[in-house]
Amino acid sequence: MSELPTNSEETFNADELGRYQAISTSAVLALLLGLVSPAALLAPVFISVPLLAVVVASIAISKTSSPDCGLAGARLARVGLVLALVFGVASCTRIAVINVLVKNLYETQAPAETDQQDSVPVPGTPNNNHASHDHS
Repeated sequence: MSELPTNSEETFNADELGRYQAISTSAVLALLLGLVSPAALLAPVFISVPLLAVVVASIAISKTSSPDCGLAGARLARVGLVLALVFGVASCTRIAVINVLVKNLYETQAPAETDQQDSVPVPGTPNNNHASHDHS
C-alpha cells in the first residue's frame, strides 16, 4: 500500500510562503508600455509611448513602494521604466542623428546646386558673354 503523507508533512507556515498581494494595474500597464516602447524607433510620433510608460511606471513604483498598500508589481514597473528609458533615449538619439545627417547632406549639395544655377542663363536677363552690337 502506498503511504499517505502525515499532517506534519502537509502543513506549512503561511508566513514562509508569504501572503498573497494583488498586482498593481499600473505596474502591469507600465510593463506593457515599456514592451511597446521600441515602436518609438519606427516613427517619431510614437515617442509618446515611452514618455507615457515613464509616467505610468513612476506612479506604479510610488504606489507599490508603500508597505501599507498591499499591492505587488514594483519590479514590473521598474522593468517597464527601464525599457521606456532605453528606447525613449534611443529614439531621440536616432532622430537627432538623422537630422544632423540630413542637414550635412543638404549643405554638401547646396553649393553644387548654386554653381549650376549660376551657369544657366536666365531668360530676359542680359548675357555678358555676347559681344555688344554698336549701331552707327
